[in-house]
Amino acid sequence: MKHLKLSACWIVRNEQDDLQRSIDSVKGQVDELIAVDTGSTDRTVEIAQRAGADVFHFDWIDDFSAPRNYAIERATGDWIIFPDADEYFIEPEKIRRTVEEFAIKDAILIPRINIDLERAKYWIGVGAQPTDTVRALLKKGGVL
Repeated sequence: MKHLKLSACWIVRNEQDDLQRSIDSVKGQVDELIAVDTGSTDRTVEIAQRAGADVFHFDWIDDFSAPRNYAIERATGDWIIFPDADEYFIEPEKIRRTVEEFAIKDAILIPRINIDLERAKYWIGVGAQPTDTVRALLKKGGVL
């Protein structure tokens, strides 16, 4: 089977507290790291660059799909995942294995855990908890 290239892309703005953990959770499991910054005033860009991500700047226009589409244009992977900066993989070794297993599909849905502790306390109790929400792995050029 052909080696499938995987890209991880983040849309970020002032995410210095969480971004490093998110990037670290996929390093070595994906082939490309991309951060699209929409106007950070903290150390987010520096953290992304130091972690090895290609950083692109995109002015926020009140439309999340615009920087997401911009990231897709820049990603060179066959498959792209868009974790939020406050999301991380607890079993990152399953990313590539899952993509290879389901490579004939256009998207793969996976469960997520949110580490935004302030929101987690408000929405689902104390600390980070599993949720029933999902994150998609997208096949570049696929239909969604």
